[in-house]
Amino acid sequence: DYRLDFEERQLSPIDAVPTPFPSWNKRCGDDGGRSGLAKGWLIIIGGNPKFGKTLLSIDMARAAMMAGEVVGFVSLEMSTHALAGRLFAMMTGTPIWKLEKSGFSQAAFNEVWRTIDPEANDFNFLVNDTRMYELAKVQESMEQMYEDGCTFFVVDYLQLASLGDEKKINQAVGETTNWLHVFAKQTGSVVVALSQFNRETSKNYRETPMPQGLHGGMIIEASADQIMLIDHSRFEKLKHPARGRTWLCLTNRHGEHGDIPVEWNYETLTPREAYPDEEDQWPE
Repeated sequence: DYRLDFEERQLSPIDAVPTPFPSWNKRCGDDGGRSGLAKGWLIIIGGNPKFGKTLLSIDMARAAMMAGEVVGFVSLEMSTHALAGRLFAMMTGTPIWKLEKSGFSQAAFNEVWRTIDPEANDFNFLVNDTRMYELAKVQESMEQMYEDGCTFFVVDYLQLASLGDEKKINQAVGETTNWLHVFAKQTGSVVVALSQFNRETSKNYRETPMPQGLHGGMIIEASADQIMLIDHSRFEKLKHPARGRTWLCLTNRHGEHGDIPVEWNYETLTPREAYPDEEDQWPE
């Protein structure tokens, strides 16, 4: 009986959520089917402040939404309007400054609204309307989003779901991470949670960061299906045009580990993976 069940399951269609990066998708084994993030996985994105972890998570949410998933974005830091502006820029290639308050262009926004969903795909992107700093509130928000149909979640970020000294922060991060792990499995959702590094890793610009350097202890590494770290030791900023290049470092329970060269466009905020013939241009 199990042989038949196993065969039927393995022959069923792959149900995975693509990331914006082809190399990442190909490294998603098991139920990821070498196509993307499997339902039930917890993904941790680690990085220093201002190095792109929130932008990366928004672009992952954009890719998920355009693949048909309903996105729930639990922002513990960024306002809804700031998040919407970044999402609109990424979806349409519009310079972000034309959507921000200081340089807002009515003409640019009208063009965004005309082109953001020309095929009427009925995109859905849910965001909490109030900031929260307690795990119970994060749980309540995500459970409500799940009831409303969300299947892909972003939590930005783990360390803000806690208050207190170092010991209390580590305890709160551990509780939050464990709950997100269980939530992903029980609901069959993809959960992406952002994390900062601890002080030692954060200030070390000589060495590539490791999962052990995430702020919160071993519970993060033990609970995650995949950990993607933004390497601040190999970051390079280009002025004309405004770009940033670095490497994403993948630790993976479901396939190959490895590094992915990425470039951020600071005008439209969009990341892209380097082409194979470009990789030698990335910082070593």
